[in-house]
Amino acid sequence: MASELDGMKLATIALTARLAVWARENRMLTPGAVCVFLVVTRHALRLGLPLDAEFLLTGRGGQILDLGKRTVQSILAEYGVTHVLAAAGGRTSRGNVRNMRVYVAWLNANASNLNLAAIERWWVGVAERTAPYQPRLRLSVNHKLSLRTALRKLLTQAEAGSHCSNNPVILSKNRDNAIDAKPCRLAEKVIKHLVGAKLELVLCREVEAHGAFVADSVTDRQGDYRIEDVVIHVTTSPGEALLRKCSDNLDQGLRPLVITTFKNVAVAETMAENAGVAGRVEFFDVEQFVASNILELSKFSASGRKVTVQDLIARYNRLAGCENNPGLLIKGA
Repeated sequence: MASELDGMKLATIALTARLAVWARENRMLTPGAVCVFLVVTRHALRLGLPLDAEFLLTGRGGQILDLGKRTVQSILAEYGVTHVLAAAGGRTSRGNVRNMRVYVAWLNANASNLNLAAIERWWVGVAERTAPYQPRLRLSVNHKLSLRTALRKLLTQAEAGSHCSNNPVILSKNRDNAIDAKPCRLAEKVIKHLVGAKLELVLCREVEAHGAFVADSVTDRQGDYRIEDVVIHVTTSPGEALLRKCSDNLDQGLRPLVITTFKNVAVAETMAENAGVAGRVEFFDVEQFVASNILELSKFSASGRKVTVQDLIARYNRLAGCENNPGLLIKGA
């Protein structure tokens, strides 16, 4: 009996060692990925192996069953871990759905119902060693800076981190309908979710968040946001593909609105002339688009301005959570 237990213990140690190698080689040790694997492992404990990856998807295949901060923190709390692993608790994204499928395949091929508890404990150990997230971006609003300047400094911070090797890749179609891959810029994600947060403040409701793993050009979305008949496109680098999308919007009876950086507004307007849609597309720079609303919603008072900015940051962080990248989160000052 003792030898059987020793054998099971050795087998479990060997299994978790293989899991550690798999996780390291496939770069599956980010907070967002660990959230996914904790929830999937708990499903395996409840349902047994083999798991069906399709069964773990809800919302027309776009959401992972039970994935969220509450579930993740509940699992960790059972083991005495209290720090927050991920601010968004591993909010579902295309990357996380892919990770879930890969992990389910690994479990089905390598694990058994007898060692799932040990696997869960291993992931909890990883979570325990993972430092709590720290927002890397800062939005400092005070009497020494105009709101536009404060927002510009925020974008400068994002641009400085845009070429980090940990950033994902955006897939987009070129004019020959081929797929191009390019680094996903932090600044583009930041202004996209800033615009979303500003829309939530104005509309007094939540807007749908989409990650930036795949560009609009390879999806059926009309733009980044749709409000009534207005389609909003957010970009740091307007190009021909964007103007073609605006032209499609116009053909559908919609009103395209492009939000970009200050220096690219004139570039986009020139491109609109070349594309034959000049005077039919709205162009705004993100600094003025957001700053003007902060002033209006705060009724131009200093105390109201502080509250509005705090609300903007909270809404931004919720929307940016879909990216599962703590480096996108903003800390107020």
